[in-house]
Amino acid sequence: SARTMLVTLGGAQTYTQIPHGAGKGDVTLYAGATSGSFIASSTVTLNLNSLNTTINGLNGSSAGGVANVIVANNGSTACTLTVGDNNASGNYGGVTTDTSGHALGLTKIGTGIQTFTGALGHHGNTTVNAGTVALSGSATLANTPIITVASPGTFDVTGLGSFTVAATPTAQTLNCVGTVVGNLTINGTVEALDAIGILTETGTMTLNPGGKYVWDINEVQAPD
Repeated sequence: SARTMLVTLGGAQTYTQIPHGAGKGDVTLYAGATSGSFIASSTVTLNLNSLNTTINGLNGSSAGGVANVIVANNGSTACTLTVGDNNASGNYGGVTTDTSGHALGLTKIGTGIQTFTGALGHHGNTTVNAGTVALSGSATLANTPIITVASPGTFDVTGLGSFTVAATPTAQTLNCVGTVVGNLTINGTVEALDAIGILTETGTMTLNPGGKYVWDINEVQAPD
């Protein structure tokens, strides 16, 4: 039958965080129903409830193409989910979501590969501090305003064929001194917001009309 499962962090308990790091497991979300007519009305949701949360790998897959596996921030303030502790890898086919004005951010740490194959709808920033964030299948990042790829982080979009840094509905900026693997189309902005460095792009970068490429000058030599 159809079922709804909700795990909400926080409350009156002393321990509000999910165990993570060495000797701890990953987080895996399973849809309440995997076949039949109940798929569309069955959901499993991990609600961070405004708590900044760190986990190892994130896994889970939606059934029947329905967005029924969800990581959400339904709290009253913004928060960030950090994945990849203990150098863990994961494969998440569900979605991300948040409530208006209370954004959910996503940060990748560790040397592992975190793959996303579903629609990531969070409105906070997406940051790759280390390791790899790989998008494939039906993955999107339509609402995140800033995608930061630090060195030595990698943003792998080969599974999509191409990734577009959008101008609408969200004006996006690719803040990158790390590595992008795959093709990029720039309708928004590409620049290094935090430090002077090298953007390594292994595919093709297409800068469309209206797109912006902003760079910093490290040293200017005066003419003789």
